[in-house]
Amino acid sequence: MKFEELIKNIEEITKKIESGNIGLDESIELYDKAMKDCKECYNMLNNAKGKIEILNKEFTELKTQEGKIASTEPKVEVTGTDENR
Repeated sequence: MKFEELIKNIEEITKKIESGNIGLDESIELYDKAMKDCKECYNMLNNAKGKIEILNKEFTELKTQEGKIASTEPKVEVTGTDENR
C-alpha cells in the first residue's frame, strides 16, 4: 500500500473511533489496524530518509570531484571587451 493510502486509512479509522458510534471491540480492532499502518508509514519514512541521505552523499561527492577538476583546469582571464578595442 502507498504511504498516502495508509495515512488516509489512519484518518478514517480515527474518525470512526472518535465518533463513538462503534463498540469497544471494534474500536480496539481498528486501533490495532491503525497502529500497524502507523508502523508501516514509519518504516516507509525511514527508508525514504535513507535514500535521501545516500543521494545527498553522492551529490556532495560529485560536487567535490567537480571542484577538484575545476581547480586543476587552467584559468583564462578576460581583460577587456570588444567595445574597448
